Amino acid sequence: MVSCRPPFNKNKSIDCEVIPPQCLPTEWMGKALDTSFYNNGKNYYYQIKQVEGLNTPKQEYGIYLNDVVYSIGKKQKATFVTISKDDKQRIFNINQGFDQLTGTKSSDKFSVGDELFDSYEGDFGFPVYISPNELIVSSTQLSNAKYDTERSGGLQLQEIAATIGQSRIYNSKSESITELQTSLVSNSPHLIWESHPAYDSKNNILFFASDRAGGYGGVDIWYMSKEGNGWSEPINCGANVNTPCDDITPFVSPVANKLYFSSTGRDNVGGYDIFHIGYTTIGKDVEFSKAPINMGAPVNTKYDEFSPSFPNYSDNYFYYSSDQDGDFDIYLLQKIFKEGKDSIEFEPEEKPEDKIDFVVKEDTVVINPTFNLEGVVKDNRTNEPIENIDVTVKRDKEQTPHQSTKTDIEGKYKFRLAKGHEYNVEVKNDTLFNDSYKVFVDKNDTNNTFKRDLVFDVVKTVRINFKYNQSEKPYEYILDSLGNQENTTWQEAIDNLAEDIKKSQSLLSKVIVTGHTDPVASNSYNKQLALKRAEFVVSQLVQRGIPIYLLNAKSKGETEKLVKFDNELEEQYHKRLRRVTLEKIFTK
Repeated sequence: MVSCRPPFNKNKSIDCEVIPPQCLPTEWMGKALDTSFYNNGKNYYYQIKQVEGLNTPKQEYGIYLNDVVYSIGKKQKATFVTISKDDKQRIFNINQGFDQLTGTKSSDKFSVGDELFDSYEGDFGFPVYISPNELIVSSTQLSNAKYDTERSGGLQLQEIAATIGQSRIYNSKSESITELQTSLVSNSPHLIWESHPAYDSKNNILFFASDRAGGYGGVDIWYMSKEGNGWSEPINCGANVNTPCDDITPFVSPVANKLYFSSTGRDNVGGYDIFHIGYTTIGKDVEFSKAPINMGAPVNTKYDEFSPSFPNYSDNYFYYSSDQDGDFDIYLLQKIFKEGKDSIEFEPEEKPEDKIDFVVKEDTVVINPTFNLEGVVKDNRTNEPIENIDVTVKRDKEQTPHQSTKTDIEGKYKFRLAKGHEYNVEVKNDTLFNDSYKVFVDKNDTNNTFKRDLVFDVVKTVRINFKYNQSEKPYEYILDSLGNQENTTWQEAIDNLAEDIKKSQSLLSKVIVTGHTDPVASNSYNKQLALKRAEFVVSQLVQRGIPIYLLNAKSKGETEKLVKFDNELEEQYHKRLRRVTLEKIFTK
């Protein structure tokens, strides 16, 4: 099933005056979600970030992640995004990236693939599977001949193609689409908007948004129950969900009877806010708890947030769309456990519910509780391996080494480690820059070997990544040499640099800190921007006890470009270019 664009706040008829409902939301006064790592000693923390690979200068309205749907004995692509294309909304397949270190799915890296329904005109969006080979979507695929454009008495109505709100919910099998019957009764059905399908597979309930008659005002959320090959009469979700304002983009949690949706009519942080509410089913009836809960800041902002969703395989990851950065982009709220726990819930539930019932489970496999971590230590100046070097591993936030070893004659190191913990792996040298990385392997991960090399060098590249023209507000996590996000924060990266410089400080005459940019904008602008980034790193090192006289900030602007990888996306390449390098200059 798919859906179409959010409703427009415009009158839909040209022949009568529409009296707008009284839409009077109150101000949200709740406590903001703590997204800091040091959150009152809890064993987890939240992280919010944009989803790489999906967000473009266009509008991204929603993401749908179904791990696998089996269709006629084979796996069906079940990952989609709704994106603007020209003046329309369209659905595209998306490909989920993999973490090169762990070999597992990356929750925040995707690439856009082929377009669905490319042979059809109109808007398409918000897809959801209700069974194998049966996708529900929203679309404006209506025929001009379907409805009269002239009322009795000769009063002219707008042409179908010109009306706002002509969206319907469609059933798609093998990309042929038919309108889903929702018992729509109206003198002007072409002026009614229905969209945003969401499916409760356990109870066979289809939720959707509509401004049909009989609601509380604006757009309301309705539901229908599955009846054989059809659906029951639509039922309004009631005042516990709907308001005189717009209530849109419903989504059912994958682990419990909990409805997520967006509303402009309650205690709002601003614009559309995301809420959730529990419900129970009695026969074909749905009963909601007393009041929905605002997810609060910083998920909700003074801008618009809607299209909440979880992937069907986990509630570790909460996706939504927001225009807080100017255009609608896809964001991810992730709950990360410090102690390596491998399952989460946003709120305690009495018991987890079954997964979506049409997903076929793979054969049971035995998961090894440990894994091998191995690699080579090299001197980056010569690209030669270094033997007899100490490599240490610290577990979680422990300060003392958990394990240590020395490299062999080929520079190789190897550890056997337990899954479900975060490890910090590092090598140190008195004169060259040290190297380190973090690794976490989930307890349910079936991979048993992971490889990563470590390097010593007199020049250190730190990809403290800034957004385009910024120089003082880095993204939370640094990038590796391939441009992939690591799980090391920029503050931790600066901490490591400061510690490194302090250990060789007596041998140094200075440390040159050089800023670099991507090629966007003019040479002169980029030269100043790169210098500001270098000065930002210098200021952070000074705050950590490095003498200012030892640090020299310089700028290379866009002049020292890196080699672009084959098939590397332009956005990823530009991220790699936006870097800061440090060089140790030793006393003679």
